[in-house]
Amino acid sequence: MQRGGRAPPPDTAVAAAVEAAVISAASRVEADLDAQLSAAPPIPTPDDGEDGLSAVRAARLAALRAAAADRAAWSAAGHGSLGEGLTEAELLAAAKASPRLVATFVRPGGGGNIYASELEAHLRVLAGAHMETRFVRMDAERSPFLTNKLRLRVLPALVWFRGGKVHRVLHGLGEVAPSGRFTTEVLEGVLFEGGMVTSTAVADGKGGGASDEEDED
Repeated sequence: MQRGGRAPPPDTAVAAAVEAAVISAASRVEADLDAQLSAAPPIPTPDDGEDGLSAVRAARLAALRAAAADRAAWSAAGHGSLGEGLTEAELLAAAKASPRLVATFVRPGGGGNIYASELEAHLRVLAGAHMETRFVRMDAERSPFLTNKLRLRVLPALVWFRGGKVHRVLHGLGEVAPSGRFTTEVLEGVLFEGGMVTSTAVADGKGGGASDEEDED
């Protein structure tokens, strides 16, 4: 054990780094938006005077800034793609840094379920369509502590984190669909009902979908 000036635990160090990156990215985006949107013309509304137009414009700019800052913060925290290669400490730190995180635990090469590769394809699509949620892929054999603590006996498993805590564990794909095969839209619907994504963007045509029927003969 190291004495004297100890380095912070891995999860604390990673969380601090992620938080710093999030704050920095959000600040840069907000500054850019201030410069770009300050010259935007007000939105005309019926029967509004100058005060009304100014209030509408201010509200619209505030909403745009908030949305852009959120996206920048999410991107800095690793949202937007299926994260891979995380250690257990890094996963726990990421779960604390993101409001919603979905982790799939798999064996190398997709072992544990013949449809594991299809699940990963669905998750990659959902990661790109739902910036508000982080998606990661974990190697179960390199995550013995969490695999045992969460009693992950059927793989692949889906572990949902909200507010840094485990929200739900899906043991195997049968909890998404009895056959273990489903479309991206079906998985998105399960996550939406569970509060893990805030919309059905893929089902609504705002993101690509991977169908389980595309490779059927």
